[in-house]
Amino acid sequence: MAMERLTFSPFVLNVYGYCGQSAMNEIAVDNVEKVFSVRSYRFDNAFRLQTCLAVAKAVAHVHTGELVDTMAISTGRNQTKIKPAALVHYDLNPRNVAIMADGTPKLNDFNVAEFLRWDNYTKTPCGFTGRFWEPWWRAPEEMATSDKEKAEKYQLIYDPNSTALTEKVDVYSLGNIMYRILTGHAPRGKSVPEREIEVREDVANGFLPSLDRYYTKSKDPNIAAIVEAMLMCFNPNPTERSTAKEVAQYLEDAENKITASREVKRKIAK
Repeated sequence: MAMERLTFSPFVLNVYGYCGQSAMNEIAVDNVEKVFSVRSYRFDNAFRLQTCLAVAKAVAHVHTGELVDTMAISTGRNQTKIKPAALVHYDLNPRNVAIMADGTPKLNDFNVAEFLRWDNYTKTPCGFTGRFWEPWWRAPEEMATSDKEKAEKYQLIYDPNSTALTEKVDVYSLGNIMYRILTGHAPRGKSVPEREIEVREDVANGFLPSLDRYYTKSKDPNIAAIVEAMLMCFNPNPTERSTAKEVAQYLEDAENKITASREVKRKIAK
């Protein structure tokens, strides 16, 4: 149902039919995890930026349920009221971003997606209760629970003030996916059981994934744009974390500036 609703998006895998949890989708050739590995040095950084932008737009489409005109936002042409998110993917990771034959990334696997309900009293979307606590690709707020019994049973972090989750968990996961696209590595290292509690605590405390100085000090505008977009996603406070639409807008603005600068240099060279 979620994929059918998102057929308007060029960055969500097309679905042709489904029954229960089985679906017939368009054919993809690979996924981000395999394509952007430590051996992906063959890709230039401009392509990495383009891929990050496409994935950010995909997440924005999931949350808004409409095509995102980022240029209209950045130029002030879009004066319509921002719609609240109604859908959360809830399992964003590199394996769930398919790569098509032409290189286009498309979101896949909406089996655990959450449809958000609306609170008529507060006039805000209702959150949802977390069901997964593996820390490798998830947000800080997903690592805690206000259910003491559940915390003890699953070795989770007990927080009596833990609140319901929102679409911002997808935004944090988007930052993790961009980390993979940029570096070819997983942001939290190898996903092995013996490290799970340690990594869960790191994520819950808002510790950023380590990033080599090659990226943080890079003069390449493509790399710098991706790093800044990742930081927008990695804000540990979900209420202060950027929206997927804002991340997509930032990346598109950066790409346009890089392209314009390249054109100016080309004309000067002539």
